[in-house]
Amino acid sequence: MDIYLEREIELNQMHEDILARREVLLRHSEWHLGNMQKRKANSAADLAVAKERNQNLLEDISTIQENLRSKGGKGFSPKLQALQENYWSMLEREVPEWKGELRAAKKSPRSPRPPHPHSKMN
Repeated sequence: MDIYLEREIELNQMHEDILARREVLLRHSEWHLGNMQKRKANSAADLAVAKERNQNLLEDISTIQENLRSKGGKGFSPKLQALQENYWSMLEREVPEWKGELRAAKKSPRSPRPPHPHSKMN
């Protein structure tokens, strides 16, 4: 009889260990499920915010496009036209000089480059 009693005590102990491990696993599963639900809720909220932001951006783009179309026939402002003309005339003056500097630099790569006449020296 003692053998059966010892075996029953051993089996009861194993059963209690299994139940304890099951409890730990259940708690962990509940915790994990709770985290997943929180992440899902956060993702849904983030998605809603992103959709609203994207919709606002699309509306802004449409407004800008409409403004550009309506101003398209008017041409540029006088200040912008003057800036554009100054830019192109500066390029027409400077590009030949830049090309000459590049050719000179290619011929003697070890010599230091001369400072640009319009650069500020400290």
